Amino acid sequence: MTGAERLGGHLSDTTCLVSLDLGCNFMRSAGLAFLSEVIAVNTRLTSLGIGCNDIGAEGVRLLDAALSRSSSLTYLDLSKNDLGLEGANALVPILCSKGKLSTLSIGSNGISSSCIVMIRQALVSDCVVENGY
Repeated sequence: MTGAERLGGHLSDTTCLVSLDLGCNFMRSAGLAFLSEVIAVNTRLTSLGIGCNDIGAEGVRLLDAALSRSSSLTYLDLSKNDLGLEGANALVPILCSKGKLSTLSIGSNGISSSCIVMIRQALVSDCVVENGY
């Protein structure tokens, strides 16, 4: 049993989280899959830090599904997750649906400047895009 699987089990009945920081746990998309339901049921989540977890594009797709019920997210850290072009494309639906997002951290993901432009265009609010380390 992985750490993400254990944590998901312990938090499975929690619905009142407003902030969750799981940064630097190298859980990859497989670990994020165990935590997706925890993220999904915590509809008041305003801050989600999952930087430095190597979730890749698959993890972003899992995150999109998990965040579909939440409209309160204001901070999202996806830095150092090896997103690349595919992950940047998968990120666009999340950004289009999260109108309150004010800070997005996506540094060190191998995302080109043209992808940054695409991400900026997808934002529906005045969101700060952090792409530097």
